Amino acid sequence: RFHHLTAALADLRRVSGVRRVGLEGLDGPAVEEFLEQSAGHALDADGLDLAQAVHSRTAGNPLFVGELLRDLADSGADSLALPEGLREVIGRRVASLGTAASRVLQIAAAIGPSFDLDVVEEMVGPDAVEADVLSCLELAQHAGIVTDMGQRFEFRHAVIRDVLLGDLSAVRRQRLHRDLAAVLERRWALSLDRHVDELAYHHGQARTPQAASWYLRAARAAAASLDAGATALADRGLDLLELVQPPDAGLHCDLLIARALGVRLTGVETIDDARVAFDAAVALGDQERIGSALLSVSLRSAVESQDEHLAFLSEGLRYLTDSTRITRWHVEETLVLREFMKADSDPADHRARIAEIVAHLDPANTLDCQIGMRCARSLTSTNQAPDAVPVTERFIANCDGIDTEGFPVEVGLSTMWMHLGDRDLSERYLAIAENDPRRGYWFFDCQVLQRQVMRDLLDGRWSAAAEGITESERIGGHDGNIVLACASQTHWLRRETGELAANEQAIRDFQLTMPDFPVLRGLTVGEVAERGSHDEARAILDELAADDFLGVGRGWLTLLALGNVAWAAIAVGAAQHAGRLRRLLADYRGQIAVMATGTYAMCAVDRLHAGLFALDGEHDEADRLFAGALAQERSLRSRPLETRTLHWWGRALLRRGETERGLELLTRARDFADELGMRAVQRQIDDLTGV
Repeated sequence: RFHHLTAALADLRRVSGVRRVGLEGLDGPAVEEFLEQSAGHALDADGLDLAQAVHSRTAGNPLFVGELLRDLADSGADSLALPEGLREVIGRRVASLGTAASRVLQIAAAIGPSFDLDVVEEMVGPDAVEADVLSCLELAQHAGIVTDMGQRFEFRHAVIRDVLLGDLSAVRRQRLHRDLAAVLERRWALSLDRHVDELAYHHGQARTPQAASWYLRAARAAAASLDAGATALADRGLDLLELVQPPDAGLHCDLLIARALGVRLTGVETIDDARVAFDAAVALGDQERIGSALLSVSLRSAVESQDEHLAFLSEGLRYLTDSTRITRWHVEETLVLREFMKADSDPADHRARIAEIVAHLDPANTLDCQIGMRCARSLTSTNQAPDAVPVTERFIANCDGIDTEGFPVEVGLSTMWMHLGDRDLSERYLAIAENDPRRGYWFFDCQVLQRQVMRDLLDGRWSAAAEGITESERIGGHDGNIVLACASQTHWLRRETGELAANEQAIRDFQLTMPDFPVLRGLTVGEVAERGSHDEARAILDELAADDFLGVGRGWLTLLALGNVAWAAIAVGAAQHAGRLRRLLADYRGQIAVMATGTYAMCAVDRLHAGLFALDGEHDEADRLFAGALAQERSLRSRPLETRTLHWWGRALLRRGETERGLELLTRARDFADELGMRAVQRQIDDLTGV
């Protein structure tokens, strides 16, 4: 594992000719690059891991690197324990500064990799050492042990701090951390919430009875900051529960809840963790804890069964009998969201359930507002954006930028206004989300990236869209919903650029892995119609119509599924289905057909209605709707959508015998398609015009 590194170190010394020249100032990747170049070939995965670990341990100091690698070579150990020779070298350097400085440095090492002078002075006390603390640290700085960072000092190398702490007995270290915790609590009395991690660490090292409680506070703070490190903090608190006497069942339950919330932030399924927390809460008979445990459950992929989650949440709601508790309505909203992910759910029922929840929320309370904004997002993602507007207006002022799932509110608002055809307002909210520091959270970042891809698709920037999809997959590919969103965006990108065979193959692959996912039937007929196989598309449409098109899905799938079915019916002239499809799509008139939570914009819904009216022979209404759709899509500044509407309108005119006007629109559409590289549209227009 370390052969390449030792060879690289030898090369470094040969080239430099000076033993003390090191890699200080370089970050880990730069060190890896240097070592690869020096060794003459790339490091394998183990070598790269070791390079990072060695650099982290030594900050690139050649003496420390050499000692560490020699010890590994001699012992064959896998861990980076400090070799005795290195301990002796550092110990002699520290001892040469005198007893007073050694004591000061041990206290500083207990504080952390960096430390405040004032804290060390308070720990030392005015009479505890012969020299003052600052003089001791100046000696240490001159000896290369610490660095003056302006407001703080910092140990130059982690190995020095390790040696200083290793020279203390376990009892002495615990007492030192106990005293530090007391000092820091006094110093930070007015800002404890900003320092819970440090205080939890010192209480944990001191093994105080308060340690588990501090780790609970730290885990909750991390979860509120969308930091998945909450899991490790909660686990540490659970490990320290044995110090609490008598045992505290409430603290145990709270740590279990915090742990499940931390796991959820990673995108991993948490129902088992949530159940453990729920059982502990039920044993306590505490409704607030029961609700919090229920809310720690993750959100499953939209293609998976929600039944297990629905049963868990429904059972839990039986324990939440106090309708005045906001937690009870928070759980209700979580249940409603999952219910509407089922393909047979009813949009009208969804609206009614959301209205009941909203009626119990207080716009003056931040948590209530976050729940309210989640309700608005649920309505938006189910293509009911007009119903989301009044909910948004009521709760937006006090929602703190995210909803209760960690979803960025501005992203939801951006999608809502795209549904309603206001691109300027949509872009304004997206810009806020793009610059939010919480984009460091992978889920937040993926939501922003998906809306950026939607924008690229609207503008016909196909390469940029493909790059954005790849980046979303890289960041969020462990989450089933992100994977599905990326697949949906890829599907639309291929339809726009004419890669229809790849789309059909992808649908077939999905049908093998997701045979019960109904929307695939709608996508299939859409792709068959796009490639010009009209007889096959008509046969599929007739089959789907047998159960009133219920087989393609409803709920959050309604517009995606029925939009593709209507698309196919219009393309192949299946007039017998036009009336029914018009009625099924009636609730979405005037909107932009934005898919799911904002993956892409299919078209103005009025374009679908225009095509269906044209099939029914209601030409005046069709022309009115085509003109309205064209105006909407132009206001979105989307040349690809405008191209499609010109194409559809021209095709409708040709079908009813208005050849001159139809060819005029098709010529304009063909020019735009040439400019954008929309190959399927080019082919379809050529087929219509006989080119």
